[in-house]
Amino acid sequence: MDQANRLRGMIRDRTGDSPRRSGRIIAVASGKGGVGKSITALNLATSLASRRRRVALIDADLGLGSLELLSGLSAEWNLSHVATGAKSLEDVFVEGHCGVKIATGASGLTDLADRATQLCGRLLEQINDVATRFDDVILDLAAGLDETVRAFAAAADETVIVTSPEPTAIADAYALVKSLDGTAGRLSLLVNLVDNSEQSDHVFGRFTVTAARFAGVTVHDAGHLPRDQAVARSVLARIPFVVASPRSPAAKAMARLTERLLQTRHFAEQADSELPEPFASVSPTVAAA
Repeated sequence: MDQANRLRGMIRDRTGDSPRRSGRIIAVASGKGGVGKSITALNLATSLASRRRRVALIDADLGLGSLELLSGLSAEWNLSHVATGAKSLEDVFVEGHCGVKIATGASGLTDLADRATQLCGRLLEQINDVATRFDDVILDLAAGLDETVRAFAAAADETVIVTSPEPTAIADAYALVKSLDGTAGRLSLLVNLVDNSEQSDHVFGRFTVTAARFAGVTVHDAGHLPRDQAVARSVLARIPFVVASPRSPAAKAMARLTERLLQTRHFAEQADSELPEPFASVSPTVAAA
């Protein structure tokens, strides 16, 4: 049993997987950097909050957090203080647009990054506790597939994997799916930086066939985000694009993703007892991306 499985078991032992945790934990992950993962996490959280939902956004990259910069916030305390026990998760929240409570991450602290796996269990306990007081808890994971990424994904109800149409990004996203080894909850793929919906459909179709055939995993469709100058402008302005440019193509696509996730939550609540266990892993054959 790997570290991610041990951490997930520890959380269940200490919380009993209690139905008291009414909030849904959604991890946003990517196989590589540069595909818009953190921008997606920030705007998804803001979009959910604009619908009068109680939303927490947590920068779960313990070494290279970026949400403080992207959201235009200045936080006195961040996740490094939670990891070391100096502060609780509730202590470090600052308020972003539309009332999102944001726990910013540390950036450039190599000592914290080196000890991230050891500190992950403490953070997961507090995240699970916070989820009793929020409708949605969004985790912006580190890029890649290290043990902390797998542990946070294992604790989430849903993991949205962000990729771009580039072959290297798709290959790394597939490697991430394989590395989760059946421990994560519901998986979905969001194709970012697309030129049109046909391009997104092509990427999603090939990806899901490969994941099902060679990793035994079902990956759901989270839709796509278009290549849009409004996103670049929002990054420079340090304002979520759903706030800065609510009529932009990117904001409209984010609204569709938000509705998909809300619909998924609705149907999950309708038949929670009938949901299958996550797929057990099979010995995968590496397929060409």
